[in-house]
Amino acid sequence: MNHANEPMGIAFSNTLSGGRGPVVLLGITSTVDGVAKAVAAVIQSAASGHITAGEASDFCSLLETQRRVIELSDIETRLGKLEAAQTRR
Repeated sequence: MNHANEPMGIAFSNTLSGGRGPVVLLGITSTVDGVAKAVAAVIQSAASGHITAGEASDFCSLLETQRRVIELSDIETRLGKLEAAQTRR
């Protein structure tokens, strides 16, 4: 998987804050681990007052969608491999 969506995380944060507030740097969000780190960064930003709880909730909703897409893609790849192995038998 490439990291093409890394800048998207930064752009979303700027868009959600209306371009007025601080930008939360989410890092690479193309892996489940990256999404988990991004959620932690969002929570830390909310806890420190850099973003509101509402903004944090919006960020986390986007990140949850990203996590589900990654997991579904991984499941699809694994299922394809299993089906291919069954066909060869």
